[in-house]
Amino acid sequence: MFAALACCCLAAFPAGASADVLVNAIYPETVACGQSVELGVWYQSFSGGPTWARIYIENSRGVTVWHRNVTATTTWHYWHYRGQCGAHYTAVYRTAGGTSRFPFRVR
Repeated sequence: MFAALACCCLAAFPAGASADVLVNAIYPETVACGQSVELGVWYQSFSGGPTWARIYIENSRGVTVWHRNVTATTTWHYWHYRGQCGAHYTAVYRTAGGTSRFPFRVR
């Protein structure tokens, strides 16, 4: 039984997993006017690997309106962005594991 459990754990956590830095998704995708979106990163220390992340917000024309180059740690760190009412944006996280994009709008 222990051998079967060990195999399941190894399959669930493969060596060199690419999810070293976890990111905070933008949800819900619609933010009330005057409210901010919360952007955040956390380092998944048991997987090892790079801790860097680049976070930026693009407007509907693809122009970067806010950015941060950060080092993720084993505690969540958050930043807030308050967009212009009526505008559409995309939050973009770039890490060693890839790029994640989260569109949102401010109403």
